[in-house]
Amino acid sequence: MLNSLFQKKNICFICNSSVTSFICSRCSERMVFYQNLRGRCSFKKWDLHFTAPYHQGYKRLIWDLKFGKNTGLAKGMAYLMLECYLKNIDRLPDLVDYVPMGRIKEKQRGFNQSKILAEEIGKLINRNIGNLTKREDQVSLYRNRKVDREVLVKDTMCAKSGDVNKSILIIDDVYTTGATIRETMRALRVKGFEKVSFLIFARQEKQENLENWFS
Repeated sequence: MLNSLFQKKNICFICNSSVTSFICSRCSERMVFYQNLRGRCSFKKWDLHFTAPYHQGYKRLIWDLKFGKNTGLAKGMAYLMLECYLKNIDRLPDLVDYVPMGRIKEKQRGFNQSKILAEEIGKLINRNIGNLTKREDQVSLYRNRKVDREVLVKDTMCAKSGDVNKSILIIDDVYTTGATIRETMRALRVKGFEKVSFLIFARQEKQENLENWFS
């Protein structure tokens, strides 16, 4: 299945070893280990689902998607995300949404990678894509690592009114400190949404954890 979704074939995208499938058995076992460790957590009664660590081949996938503009990778990444997500839920969401980008930043990049991932996930589970939140333009989080991310994203999100009885799945590519997720939660709760969960491709971990888990 993965070979038909990803463009690059016969090389494990994590360790670059030669394989007949897209992910070698060793890296696949590590991914399953990570999902068992971090696959799901709860924050203020909202579930967060994590597919992989922001590390090695998973980090390269995100960089190739975002900065290499290799949007064809989104199909395979969406499949990996759903593999993790479906293990931890009882029913599918009513609507799939995504963490928005500021208008200027999205225009500069040409796309929102979280929206592309959400669209692919929506196709796979036959769900419509929403557009519930809007984000104001802000200074770059990546270029301002020394500034508290919570301060940078504070009050940058607003949400539209909608059917608050629907269950919503919000898609994002990377979880760093959780500041963006918490700001998205705040905006949705202001409008009365409570049945919300998040599915994120990669979570940034402490280096010592990565060394212990994947060395």
